[in-house]
Amino acid sequence: MEAVTINRTKLQPVSGEKIPLLNLTCPLDRKDIPLNKNWSKRPWTIPTSYPEFVDRALDFKVRYDDIWILGQQKTGTTWMQDMAWLITHNFDFKTSENSHVYERSVNLEYTGVYQPFAGTEAEKKGVSSFAATENMTSPRIIKSHLSPNMLPKELWTKKPKVIYLTRNVKDSAVSLYHMYKGLKYFDGTKEQFLDALMTDSLAYCPYWPHILEFWEMRNESNIFFISYERIKRDLRGSFKEISEFLENPCSDDILDKAVDHLSFQSMKNSKAGQTLQKIMEDIHGTSGEFKFIRRGEIGSHKDELPEGYSEKMDNWSERSLVGSGVAMDDILSFSYK
Repeated sequence: MEAVTINRTKLQPVSGEKIPLLNLTCPLDRKDIPLNKNWSKRPWTIPTSYPEFVDRALDFKVRYDDIWILGQQKTGTTWMQDMAWLITHNFDFKTSENSHVYERSVNLEYTGVYQPFAGTEAEKKGVSSFAATENMTSPRIIKSHLSPNMLPKELWTKKPKVIYLTRNVKDSAVSLYHMYKGLKYFDGTKEQFLDALMTDSLAYCPYWPHILEFWEMRNESNIFFISYERIKRDLRGSFKEISEFLENPCSDDILDKAVDHLSFQSMKNSKAGQTLQKIMEDIHGTSGEFKFIRRGEIGSHKDELPEGYSEKMDNWSERSLVGSGVAMDDILSFSYK
């Protein structure tokens, strides 16, 4: 297919930011997306390594039986990858326990965004996230943090199942800060990091438009919108709802096993969780202090945000939601029942 022309503006580096970033727009008329919006003007912040992969993502071949796990970073998408894999793979708890989730589910754009050895050399080694996703057997569980207009075009025409995750932005931001520090993407202060998030100076920003776009599409028949908080407070009920959405309802016995298997502590201490931690350390050279699966608590920001930043982030969120007709609490508590 003909390559898409993108508009890009290099951003001034934020103090502590180790990844050079671009502000990017993609001048395509996206009438295939079920949300009436001028997508050609939709800004997006992404590492300078990504533009050469735009076409790989847009032209990616979607299958009707794919399951797509979408959402901003550190909103529970890795947790959901395992849930969706279990539901679509005959509740195979043994395999889930003994293999880390990224052996069974791939982040589509990882090679273009974060992988240290991104590009053609990585593909020759067979480690490209795009190639890995293409080669997965069905049903594929595919994760992505891309904005709607940067996702594969066929996602909007073939309409596979989509599960969208969101989370209290303050908890998500603190978790993301620790990940960036641990993976050596950022070496500034927590204040500098939070300011970068609120000024669209981190990868995958702007933050709130991503959530609001899927919020407006939440009633599409192939989209299931849920918050980390709802799952955390009612793992059993959430797993049941998701299994019904994925058209593989489960028994009470399976629900009991799922609640135990998917509890935060079980995942953190499992062989799969420990293997994932080791992979992060090997690839990124992280220290033993870094934990990919960290606290997982609702409201963890309360004892981690710098002074004044809880109110500052609340004000930022309120400004971002003006005109949307919805409050953050409405989004976090949303249920189809």
